[in-house]
Amino acid sequence: MILRKRNKPLPLQKYEALQARLPANSEHHPLIERQIEHATRGYQGELHTDKYLTIPSTRFTILKDVCLVSDKQTFQIDTIVITPNALYIIEVKSLRSNLTFDTNLDQFITGSGNRQSGYNHPITQAKAQKLKLQNWLFEHNQPNIPIHIFIAISDPSTIINVIGDHEKIANTVTHSENIPWKIIEYEKQYTTNQKYQHQKIGHVLLRHCKDFDLDILTEQGILPGQLIPGIRCHHCNHLGMKRVKQSWVCPSCQYNDRMAAIKGIDEYLLLVKPWVTNKEILNYLNIDSRYTVSRLLKKHPRLQYSKRRRRWERIQV
Repeated sequence: MILRKRNKPLPLQKYEALQARLPANSEHHPLIERQIEHATRGYQGELHTDKYLTIPSTRFTILKDVCLVSDKQTFQIDTIVITPNALYIIEVKSLRSNLTFDTNLDQFITGSGNRQSGYNHPITQAKAQKLKLQNWLFEHNQPNIPIHIFIAISDPSTIINVIGDHEKIANTVTHSENIPWKIIEYEKQYTTNQKYQHQKIGHVLLRHCKDFDLDILTEQGILPGQLIPGIRCHHCNHLGMKRVKQSWVCPSCQYNDRMAAIKGIDEYLLLVKPWVTNKEILNYLNIDSRYTVSRLLKKHPRLQYSKRRRRWERIQV
């Protein structure tokens, strides 16, 4: 059973929206483009790995894109699989170059020949996630279930090299398509009668899960007033869709989108802050009719008006 599905990461959504609303000559574009490329590659790698988890999902409990808080520290786990015997942490790596795990020096190297780079060791990172999750389970009075870690290499063309103890790496690191079989192999080793209520543990995790988020405007040193206003076309990213009858049309690519203005409000809530006034949306979407803005905000399915604060606030789902 898949309790928590994977959605496009909020930081990636924010970077894509921010990229479209900055002037073409903005100094921020190179960094934002790198962030989008990195986040997109990671997201696609996670989706690729998810395809192979349909096999264990019929028997076990799965949560994707898990973000929890333990001892006031936020930590993320790409995927958690819970069985009657154990819990499995799956961390996805979407690196396309050759990978080398050196167990003698405890190093992780990407590339080959003269084009090699050292990175944070993914096994060390996964072990840290394991410790944080163990602490979290203890804090929430959950059973001391065994936890195993896997590093899933999403690109099947990536070559995995090992210097030193091959078995040590092979037990943890593999291509994504092998993950279900690794889990099944581990499950065969459990012969005790003690079984864990994997669905119950999964629901406890789900209740405390949140979406990982970043304040990218503050991170990039950008003020809301620096964003270019207008209703964004989600087909070509052009800013300035025009109202035509009951819809919005892009003058650049002629794309028609009845929900374009609602998406624009959602984008403001995502990018700037979780509440908004009529005037702020009027300026952000560059709409010249207060009546139109008022009607859009009243129509929005995830907003409610606070009379005390005199603003529209996002409903917590």
